[in-house]
Amino acid sequence: MKKYTIQGVLSLAASAFLIGCGSDTGTIATTTDLETGYFIDAPVEGLSYQTASGISGVTDALGRFQYKKGEKVDFSLGKLNFGEAEPTEEGLVSPRELEENEELVLLMLRTLQALDIDNNPSNGITIPESIITALENITTDVSMSDLLSDSDILNLSIDLAELLDEDYDGGIDVSDLQAIAHFEGSMANWNLGQIPEVTAGGPGQGAHGKGGMFELSQYPLSTLTPEIKESLAYMGNEERLAYDIYTVLYDYHSNTGTTIMQLANIPKSEQKHVEIVQDVIQRYNLDISEISIVENPVADQDVLFGDMPTGVYDIPAIQELYNILYDKGIESPQAALEVGCMVEVVDIDDLDEFIHQAQESNATDIVAAFNVLRDGSYSHYWAFDKGLKNMGITEGCAIVGEEWAKTPEEYPQNTQAR
Repeated sequence: MKKYTIQGVLSLAASAFLIGCGSDTGTIATTTDLETGYFIDAPVEGLSYQTASGISGVTDALGRFQYKKGEKVDFSLGKLNFGEAEPTEEGLVSPRELEENEELVLLMLRTLQALDIDNNPSNGITIPESIITALENITTDVSMSDLLSDSDILNLSIDLAELLDEDYDGGIDVSDLQAIAHFEGSMANWNLGQIPEVTAGGPGQGAHGKGGMFELSQYPLSTLTPEIKESLAYMGNEERLAYDIYTVLYDYHSNTGTTIMQLANIPKSEQKHVEIVQDVIQRYNLDISEISIVENPVADQDVLFGDMPTGVYDIPAIQELYNILYDKGIESPQAALEVGCMVEVVDIDDLDEFIHQAQESNATDIVAAFNVLRDGSYSHYWAFDKGLKNMGITEGCAIVGEEWAKTPEEYPQNTQAR
């Protein structure tokens, strides 16, 4: 059930008050000057809108926006512009009003549906605030009309790609058939006069703002035990191992004619994980000399990610693991995906231990950082599992052995960005 029941009523009342009195999100106007429109794929919450007369805001849980009759309304997410259209007589704007090219309409539908915070657009689409922030931070303004393929969308932002492509296969997770079936159902309801309403369990989550990105600064400083300091050094090395082994195996198999998309895409997430650990280490100004498990240091807290040496690690156990995984992964594309399963299980096992350790010391910032890493590993495991199944290995990761076979109860799915 979506959690927005009261919010929709309050937001409409508040917007009417603000527009009547003049606010910083729109022009000074009386409510009688304004029309209420609806952005529908399902009702979409979180789209920014702007009109020529200066009315602006963000669509609410019912997909509502305000405008003056006869003017066009422009819609965007951060610096990604979806286009502009004059609402229909009934106040409707959908991707079909924004764009005539059916292929682009389809890409827009698939993108919006895949962005939904709870993966269930039948009860409304809510865009996570983390995605809006990520799209505000891209370097240049982008028009949806200039994007021709899934890869064009996914390449805009790592955070966007992780949400749209949870199995890391290089495509948006919602299929053409799914997108069209959902949209046509929404349009059939609209044509029957079913305007979105605020009802319990109805469209829209009212969860706008959830799914935020990790912010280390929002957590207080902790007192780090020697064990926690060692866990940070260990996970920094282990996350770097994941990045390195996936990148090296992708290159190896690409050179022999096989492209493994999981190995191309997951390293982008692993880089973020390395940088999270690096941020924590820098927060505490940890000295390598304080960490007993480190031998022959190769990357201290000041080394930039791009300058870290590939396949060379501070900790002998990580070095040995990398060597073993490399020898296995070059055997075949299947073996490379199996290596992915193994890496993620090892990561999760270690993070389970380290999270418990940090919880016992009430190190809330360490717990939060490690939870981000573990959620990512859950998603990565299922991406490799699906990759094997798509290759015809029906057992998925279980083909490696019983200890590598996991269930959704053990490894929750769809945790990465939602």
